[in-house]
Amino acid sequence: MSHDVSAPVAKRGQQNAVANARQRLVEVRDSVGTAHPDYASALIQLALLLIMHGDPTEAEPLLREALDIRRVTLGERHPDYATCLSSLAGLLWARGDLDSAEPLLRQALVIRCEILGERHPKSIVSQNSLDQLLQAKKAWDSAASLETADQEAAPQEETPSESGSAPVTQATAESVEVSAVGSPAAEAPVETDGAAVDGVHAATEPVAVPEVEDEPNPAAPTRAHVEPEPAATTGRSRAEFALAIEELAEQFAGLGGELHSAVGHLKDGGILPAETLLEALRDGRSRFASLRGEVLQFALGLGMGNAESKPADSLQDLRELLVELERYELERSRTGQARRQALATLEQVARLVYADPKDFPPLRECQEAARGLRESIEAAHPADLPAEAFALADGNHPYNALLALADAETGLNDDEWANALELVQTELGKPLSVAAARSKIVAGPAT
Repeated sequence: MSHDVSAPVAKRGQQNAVANARQRLVEVRDSVGTAHPDYASALIQLALLLIMHGDPTEAEPLLREALDIRRVTLGERHPDYATCLSSLAGLLWARGDLDSAEPLLRQALVIRCEILGERHPKSIVSQNSLDQLLQAKKAWDSAASLETADQEAAPQEETPSESGSAPVTQATAESVEVSAVGSPAAEAPVETDGAAVDGVHAATEPVAVPEVEDEPNPAAPTRAHVEPEPAATTGRSRAEFALAIEELAEQFAGLGGELHSAVGHLKDGGILPAETLLEALRDGRSRFASLRGEVLQFALGLGMGNAESKPADSLQDLRELLVELERYELERSRTGQARRQALATLEQVARLVYADPKDFPPLRECQEAARGLRESIEAAHPADLPAEAFALADGNHPYNALLALADAETGLNDDEWANALELVQTELGKPLSVAAARSKIVAGPAT
């Protein structure tokens, strides 16, 4: 009963998480565009939360769009592309479409074996997942045959999941014993109302979670819920940690209600808490400690050196740390973009040539200085990227002005041409500006 009281709170929290993920998707799109790996990651995060919220139908096109973006930007031989394939396969698997999930898992396995090696943990997990899917398909066939035989023998009997007599909740779904893996009866609620979808989702949730590096074990012999492996082998994403926190928050909400009732019984009647409740508390503490360690390890792995000094004694602390990590990742993405753009601009400077056959020392000296700047940018830690790199990326550096003057097709108007000429003269010297104004400095061939 106490769990039911907390359910609306958890539901509102999930709705807010979905709304925030939609807003983040817009921000990332405005920052880097739609043809960028960061946008694909934002799509996956939104899909993840939609699945958690019980809306796999809307999540599927988001995962497919993310898959297309990663195919174009990263290529079909990239581990992240394999992860996205596995994520989409997991969603299809959880919805009962094993035939569509199978080729995606096979492709992910091939990529991981070729790129990471056959003995890499992710490759092994992919192989296990594919094996389990094939076993599940056989189990479905067997279960369907048995169900048909039972219906012919006793057509009046129905399985609980087919009768629809009671909605499946998060608590009950996680404790359902698996009698036939992926049986038609177990999949039936997916086709009905949202509550039933939530129930099946809870039971098969690890399968459907996007970007799950450790694909789950839907064929587990006893319980439908499969605990994730440690981050050291799974490499969970920030979005997956956010989901894990909300899952744990829902568990804690249920435990809080049970504790409140147990305290009343202890106070009024001297009845000690049940051993099952104490065991659930120990399990909750253990899961929190494990999750906290994984989040801190994830933050340190991203280069967030001050992560260990952040408060991490509650789920809210972990939520705030993930928010800070999101800002850190976005800033790191912007820094990486600035680095790439700056190096591309300096490469263009290196290709400039003097139209006159004789040597032109001002240009040579300029290019030597640009080469030194390029080396310093290449060697710099992302947190210590020179300010000139951002000026180059924004187009505000004297080298940008020199390139604009050297390119006859730039299309500068009179004011822009005059401003570029003045910037080159002021920062790079008059001889260089005069040569550029006389079209003596031109772009050379690409190397």
